[in-house]
Amino acid sequence: MQGSVVSRDNDYTEVKREGCRRRHLPRVLSGRGAGGGTSYKLGVLARDEALGRYIALQLEPDAVTGEELEAIARSVRFNP
Repeated sequence: MQGSVVSRDNDYTEVKREGCRRRHLPRVLSGRGAGGGTSYKLGVLARDEALGRYIALQLEPDAVTGEELEAIARSVRFNP
């Protein structure tokens, strides 16, 4: 995941854990503004360490509520 801007290395909140599966709500680095400031968007990061897979979503700040974002993160499922 080092090449992704959706990273658990940024600030994140874990919302669900099932064995080797994790769901996170990270801050997504969306770029630097003209003044050099960093901006962030909403995100969902779901990973399955056993499968070596992850799903990353990036949303605009006003696209969903905090409850909706958490519901999205909790609903992600992996199939082998």
